[in-house]
Amino acid sequence: MTMASFQKVRLGDYAPALVYLVSVRELQQIYPDFTEGGNDMVYCAAVATDANRKADFMLPNEIYVEGEFDDLKYYLLHELHERNLMHNEGWVYDDAHDDANFIEHQIARVAQREGNLTLVDELIQRELNIFQVIGGVNAV
Repeated sequence: MTMASFQKVRLGDYAPALVYLVSVRELQQIYPDFTEGGNDMVYCAAVATDANRKADFMLPNEIYVEGEFDDLKYYLLHELHERNLMHNEGWVYDDAHDDANFIEHQIARVAQREGNLTLVDELIQRELNIFQVIGGVNAV
């Protein structure tokens, strides 16, 4: 399969997940419906179930978040939570996505309104703690 090219830049230390900043515009050349982020359980044929797979342009354990918006941590929280529900709990994409939207919009944004952004970091860390690596240990 020949894929359109796109750049990805590793974002900090979010081990064991491999988190990258990406350009939505570039990824929309591959999959026009791509928005703020994505995860391997949806965009990696090697791990996504047929019911959940939308396209095939990621590697196992990868999370992509849009690099053009200020809400990057909220998108990361969304993708980690969604991915964990599908991989760890066997949820289908639509249900996992709805639950991740709830977390992103109802819980994380409350932290922003109250000026308590550490809650977002704590929720991200919670999701990283239950992130199950596919295919062995990720390279650092």
